Amino acid sequence: MFKKLLLVVTIISTSEIVSAQELTEFAGIVKPVSSKHYRGSPENGFPVTQIHVKEGDWVNQGDVLIELDPADLPLNLKKAQVEVANGDLAMLLSKREIRGKVLARCKLLREKKAISVEELDLAQECVNCLDAEIERAKAAIKVAKVAYEQADFVHTNYEVMKSPIAGEVVRVNCALGQCGRAETGPVVWIDIIDSREIEIHFPVPTKTAKSLKKGHPVLISQDGQTWKSEVTTVTKLADSNRQIPIIVKMSNPDKLICETEVRVSIK
Repeated sequence: MFKKLLLVVTIISTSEIVSAQELTEFAGIVKPVSSKHYRGSPENGFPVTQIHVKEGDWVNQGDVLIELDPADLPLNLKKAQVEVANGDLAMLLSKREIRGKVLARCKLLREKKAISVEELDLAQECVNCLDAEIERAKAAIKVAKVAYEQADFVHTNYEVMKSPIAGEVVRVNCALGQCGRAETGPVVWIDIIDSREIEIHFPVPTKTAKSLKKGHPVLISQDGQTWKSEVTTVTKLADSNRQIPIIVKMSNPDKLICETEVRVSIK
């Protein structure tokens, strides 16, 4: 016998009521619907400043779960890099203006044969070099601005963690002052499950699976109570044990707990 909560799922024919002697039982388990299970991991290494929820709380979509301290240093650094890049460009443009005037004067002097061709070429080369440096400086400004915008986005949007779904908080795995990323990578800080809809997963032999199809009616029983449902999915590929996974998706009739063991009976 299972130590956990026991759930019995009985699949019946639409044309007859079957007795317990005609049924074959399989082990299964209650699972959350994947789209209604949120496993929250921080997007950065900011430390936790406030935790707004605890295990057992019900949250709505968009509720703030955890607040983080984004710190101003990275953002200020990126902003300073933009300012430095702008200063470099301004300096180069000033030099270019001066060198442009020198080149114009050299051209006039060359027309009067007051300077050599080599001297004119040298003035032109100085202007060309400055033009190239100006283009590189403009590109550096674009890169610095993108980096600043990204840092600003992180600073603004990742200073809180919000719930993307409505559901019950089943686990909180963080503490005040804890940083968002461990040495081994991101960690799951919070689990939220909307258990108003659940799935029952159970494997059956290939021969049994051939007799099942989507919409096949089932009865789900627990502690003397019975609910009607139906097969949602008959997986085409066998698992590692050469069994065919079957899924029953249903509204949760009485807050059945995910990950509890079940017994599935099939005619």
